[in-house]
Amino acid sequence: MMTKRKDTIRIALLSLPGFETFIGDIARGLDKYFHVEFCVSAEYAVIAGAIARADVVWIEWANELAAGLTADPKILDNKKVICRMHSYEAFDGLFERVDWSAVDDLVFVAPHIRDFILERNPDLPRMVKRIHVVPNGIDINRYGRTGHGVGKDIAFLCSIDFKKGPMLLVQAAAHLRDIDPSYRIFVGGVIKEIRYSLYFEQMVKELGLGKNLILDGWVDNVPAWLHGKSYILSTSLLEAHPIGIMEGMACGLKPLIHNFVGARGIFPDKYIWNTLPELASLVAEPSYEPDEYRNYIIDNYPLEKQVKTIRGIIETAWT
Repeated sequence: MMTKRKDTIRIALLSLPGFETFIGDIARGLDKYFHVEFCVSAEYAVIAGAIARADVVWIEWANELAAGLTADPKILDNKKVICRMHSYEAFDGLFERVDWSAVDDLVFVAPHIRDFILERNPDLPRMVKRIHVVPNGIDINRYGRTGHGVGKDIAFLCSIDFKKGPMLLVQAAAHLRDIDPSYRIFVGGVIKEIRYSLYFEQMVKELGLGKNLILDGWVDNVPAWLHGKSYILSTSLLEAHPIGIMEGMACGLKPLIHNFVGARGIFPDKYIWNTLPELASLVAEPSYEPDEYRNYIIDNYPLEKQVKTIRGIIETAWT
């Protein structure tokens, strides 16, 4: 294929509705260098139109969209195809439904997810041309330093499903309450399954956590919601590269990260806990360095770095 001028390359960023959360900032960043069409749709005609106008097709998530498009014998002809995988696709069987011979570049957001997939799919490197790891990035300009310093209010910023550790979250709230009744955990996110709603309702009543575990629902303005809180908590059992923790740290909140699968490859050990007593010790220790937490994100996971790496992946396809 002939090399094109970089500023004439047309890119279609494709996502199913509800899955576009992590690609919007990337789309805006890439728009400085390429012609970008950001297509969020489940309608075949709309998706096909965006692909027809593109030189490079970015498929966000290795899910039903990726499986459907790579199964179509014509729609991706003469296109450079990039697919980005997060984590749930690795465990829900979606990954195996994708025809990876139709993909030029496979992008993972974390090395432990890449390693998990490659261990179970050893032929994958022979099917795609290139495999990359590009961590998620944060637009630091959106997040002022709002951390309150040492305090009693703890943020839990994510919607609740099984992988977020809802049972451990309840136990963490009870454990901290028993140490000091003024500790409060605020949950910013929806509860995705009715069984967890029923569980929270029951356990809050049984344990008397009405003043200690507060469900705020979906949060539109994350920095405003984080304002005045001291800590950002995670009780997850597995994550790829969690945005919520990074948002809290970008605002200067002290991270309290359960040792989920992959945690030590993303965050420093001193922010990670295994047991509830270890969590309580992290909360109680007098050390509190908001600039340190914020600078860790600035130094390691800025949006600019993520966009620069992705730009290089796209340009490499045309060399």
